[in-house]
Amino acid sequence: MISFQDSKIENIIIHRVNNKLTDGQLILSKDPLNLDSEVLSLLLHFFTTPFLKINEVYNFYHQSDLSFNEVFNYSSNIFEDKNLFFKESLNLAKHLFENSTHQNIKDGDFYVVLFDKCEINGQTAQAIGLFKSENTETFLKVYQSGNAYTVEGENGININKLDKGAIIVNLEKDNGYLVSIIDKNKGDTQYWLDGFLHIKQCENNYFQTDKALAVFKDFITKELPKNFEIDKADQAEFLNKSVSYFKEKEEFNSQDFKETVFQQPEIIEDYSRFKAKYENENNIEISDSFEISNQALKKQERRFKSVIKLDRNFHIYIHGDRQRIKKGFDENMDMSFYQIYFKEES
Repeated sequence: MISFQDSKIENIIIHRVNNKLTDGQLILSKDPLNLDSEVLSLLLHFFTTPFLKINEVYNFYHQSDLSFNEVFNYSSNIFEDKNLFFKESLNLAKHLFENSTHQNIKDGDFYVVLFDKCEINGQTAQAIGLFKSENTETFLKVYQSGNAYTVEGENGININKLDKGAIIVNLEKDNGYLVSIIDKNKGDTQYWLDGFLHIKQCENNYFQTDKALAVFKDFITKELPKNFEIDKADQAEFLNKSVSYFKEKEEFNSQDFKETVFQQPEIIEDYSRFKAKYENENNIEISDSFEISNQALKKQERRFKSVIKLDRNFHIYIHGDRQRIKKGFDENMDMSFYQIYFKEES
């Protein structure tokens, strides 16, 4: 997780980047901004607050060679020589403009910011922020003149709503730096993440935990019922066992997990085939062992809902002993039923 507790804005410039497809213009500033401490404090809040709860970390990459990634190169030049900040901010704005060629892309102000320091994974380093503000709001300003008041409407930016952002931390350069991202406008995500930044998720413990739980859930809910006679209660038990394993262990071990959760050799074999296919289709590799990330577990646990939905009448939430719920069929009513055994009612 990233922190800006001791951060300050060292340099900042704004360029106007409009949609190239609709004949929008690229308007480049001639100088960085010179702002007072109060405005800089507001901008620091605007730029950094959305990142405080982000756990995913990305790296710059390129299919051929990392050196061909434009944003990686421009950022590297700034990190190596702060005097190149203005020059490289122009290159960054031009690069964004060249990628603004989709009808859904909005015009906006593009901020390039140099932070003196930020903290990520317990390490502190210099950082570069790239932000685009695409939406304005109307604010009311009230003025008092003697005993009378005047109200005026004014368009501006809500400092609690950042549209797009990337913070590049000067760590792990050889891997493509550590990059944290924000993107509120899902309709044009591809141009910002792929076209402009060209990043991929860092395959750290958070990534491994997140993807491992995702593939388990898909296997249990989508693949397993195709090949084995299991009902929703069985699926719920597998989901509960998966989450319990991650809660109880500090280290994930693939073989131990499969034997603990799936147990049956034929299910383990089916899962192994599904995992290989999943990795190939998604171009990822889930390690056989890694340190479990509690942040990723909390994120995925919300999706592991062990709920049996019966028509529109009932929901059964299964948290524990699978043996206390049994499924049957009533021929007289031509309907399925569940029997639930319990000791106390609350």
